[in-house]
Amino acid sequence: SVAAVLIATSCAKEEPVNPTNPSEKPDANGIKTVISATYQETRTTVGENGTYMWKSGDAINVFGTDGTSCGEFTTGIAEPAKSAEFTGDVPEGVTPQYAVYPYNSDASCTDGVISTVIPTQQDGTVESALSYAVSDDGRNFSFNNATSVVKLNFNASDNICGVTVQFAE
Repeated sequence: SVAAVLIATSCAKEEPVNPTNPSEKPDANGIKTVISATYQETRTTVGENGTYMWKSGDAINVFGTDGTSCGEFTTGIAEPAKSAEFTGDVPEGVTPQYAVYPYNSDASCTDGVISTVIPTQQDGTVESALSYAVSDDGRNFSFNNATSVVKLNFNASDNICGVTVQFAE
């Protein structure tokens, strides 16, 4: 199930409540929160029919509406799937709004702009492609590609002396 951080307000200070476990109190890291991530024909593992899927161990950065880092959210889904639940800690008073894949501990978010590092050398797998998401409700994230992946395989016996890759404009 999908849960969001809810903060009750009144004259007296009240603790945030996790709707999936109301007795859970925040710890130093915040409240354990589950968000749902879906790929719009992007990402991590490619299924037999060509659809992109999340896999167990995938990790994303999540940021609040003000750019506050919620840190690393991970998934432990049993089988690759187009949608997955990611779990992480949301600081008290923060509503998740931005996310980026893959997770990078140095990533940041300022005024809705996510800054992260893309390695100079890529391995040609979809795991190295960068994708991002913006949530309207703090729980559901629909990811889109920010970069592309091209992988070309050749056999030494193909006698290829050059390759030109041209993309449509």
